[in-house]
Amino acid sequence: MAKAAMCAVDEVMVSATCMSKVGSVDEAAKTIGDNGATCDAQSGQADAPEAVILCTKRQ
Repeated sequence: MAKAAMCAVDEVMVSATCMSKVGSVDEAAKTIGDNGATCDAQSGQADAPEAVILCTKRQ
């Protein structure tokens, strides 16, 4: 299971992407509410890509 990337409670997610240790990943991150994201392993992939997010403070 992939670990989710989460913003702090007083932040909102601006963007999210999936980063793979090897090769390229043609996958959009799955959002979790408005402050987190996760990535799933593709077929034949041993490890799930890492979700990388950009957060900003809520106003």
